[in-house]
Amino acid sequence: MTRVGVLGDAFITWGGGIDFLRTITDSLRHAPEALDIHVLLPIHGPRLAIRSAVRSLIRRSKGAARVGNAITRDHVEEFIQDIQNYATVHRIDHGATAVSAIGRKLQLQGLVPAVHPLPTAFPIPWVGYLNDFQHRYYPCHFTPAECAQRDQVVSTMLHSARSVIVNGRTVAKDATHFFPDPRAKVFALPFSAAPQPKWLDATDHQVHPASVPENYLIACNQFWKHKDHSTLFTAFARIAREFPTTDLICTGVTSDYRDPNYFPSLMQQLERDGIQGRVHILGMIPKLQQITLLKNSIALIQPTLFEGTPGGLAVFDALALGVRCVVSDIAVNQELDEPLVTFFCANDADSLTHALQTTLTTRAPTKPGAHTLLEIGSQRRRACGAVLLEALHAAR
Repeated sequence: MTRVGVLGDAFITWGGGIDFLRTITDSLRHAPEALDIHVLLPIHGPRLAIRSAVRSLIRRSKGAARVGNAITRDHVEEFIQDIQNYATVHRIDHGATAVSAIGRKLQLQGLVPAVHPLPTAFPIPWVGYLNDFQHRYYPCHFTPAECAQRDQVVSTMLHSARSVIVNGRTVAKDATHFFPDPRAKVFALPFSAAPQPKWLDATDHQVHPASVPENYLIACNQFWKHKDHSTLFTAFARIAREFPTTDLICTGVTSDYRDPNYFPSLMQQLERDGIQGRVHILGMIPKLQQITLLKNSIALIQPTLFEGTPGGLAVFDALALGVRCVVSDIAVNQELDEPLVTFFCANDADSLTHALQTTLTTRAPTKPGAHTLLEIGSQRRRACGAVLLEALHAAR
């Protein structure tokens, strides 16, 4: 049986990253070849403690310290509980040396996904990972130094790895467009939304303890500029009077290190439009609570201007549960070929307003039963697991 390591470095620091690790680990479990899965999480060790302290000092010196609602150890432990029945978790130190040491000890035969290129002649075959090319499309969201650093990482990854995975065909095209003739073979993972069994058993008492309205739309994004909450809030303000019993719930980290004033400006927008009492900002909440809110929502709204994954992983969760989604029509999102998805013109409040009106006045289709949702999800995971296995074989 092939022994595979799943690398948690960088992914465990944000909600979408943890969701992605769930997808990778579960897809490997469904791969056509039986695998012995070991998840390597850099959450224990002296190097990690020093690195975390330095990064905290840097953020504070820039006035960009995160203010509440951030990923905590509890979110990581929740992920560990989710996968412990089919994968072995190892708490390791940060860095390639620690990965190499545990890899030799466990006799791992492949590693995935490496968000940073591993050193030359690394003793274990590894599969790289590229998130997206947002810095090429929206350089205004980054400093020149950050853009240069991202280009360097991508270039190194594509020329040192034998295989690299990405989350969409659009990202794969971007990789070869911006960095022609890569050494690595780039694999686009297929759409792999799937529910966990416990999601379908979750009951209403598991929702956030704050007051939750009976009828609501939901958005599950961190409050970064490219997620475009501003357009969402504008559109919701326009329909608020027409649908007085429908509220909006938002989950996700409420700080953007690149612009600490962004979230406060959104709160001011809510006040100007007089809808602050209709929009409920819950921040970062436990995964099962988020899932319960998704299940009971009218629809998920995804107004994002840029993604590396079709719809973003919140759309994965919603579609896995049979929930309707109203999604911006950026290129990567149009890879979604799902009947529950309604598109609107990105960054266009008029278009989103019309899409919300249509959603709220159209009866939702009957959701499939738990057995059907699980079987559909398993089929998607098997397809994703097959591609991951192909990428692992190509890395040797």
